[in-house]
Amino acid sequence: MIRTFVAFDTPEMVKEKIMSLQTILKNTNADVRWEAKEKMHVTVSFLGDVAEQSLASLEMAIANVVKKYSSFNVTYSELGCFPNWNEPRVVWIGCEENGGVLRAIKRDLDASLLPFGIAIEKRKFFPHITLGRIKSPQHIFDLLQSMENLTFSPQIATVNEILFIKSVLKRNGSEYSLLQSFPLFKK
Repeated sequence: MIRTFVAFDTPEMVKEKIMSLQTILKNTNADVRWEAKEKMHVTVSFLGDVAEQSLASLEMAIANVVKKYSSFNVTYSELGCFPNWNEPRVVWIGCEENGGVLRAIKRDLDASLLPFGIAIEKRKFFPHITLGRIKSPQHIFDLLQSMENLTFSPQIATVNEILFIKSVLKRNGSEYSLLQSFPLFKK
């Protein structure tokens, strides 16, 4: 079985700005496992464990969805926590797309992956980049206070491709490798 997900990458310029923000948050000494720059993507659909022999069929299903859509702009802007500020477990940067293309891709992907036994998530789709996972309440107040005082000026970027990614769980977190990229047609 191979653990997989569908995502889009974040441009290098935006990653640099996010890393600057992350550095400030790290200085709070909160007990957080911070994500590396190369993991700063936005997950569209988490497929979970899939059989290796179904990878080619999954790639074809993803390609059939993606080919219907053109590139779109997203805005990285809001800093927050899951599930909420009172019980933070994940620190994130939100990502918005106002034209409806991203949500349409998500909806079509979910429908095309159902025949493979991949269930549609019950949680509302909330595009974001995970900055870190909180491991304990140590210095959490300092982290939250720093987050409330920080401003992340909105960053606009164009999404030109959707990625199919393999995730291998390791002792120090997950390790990602690209299985396939699917270009969105240019407007």
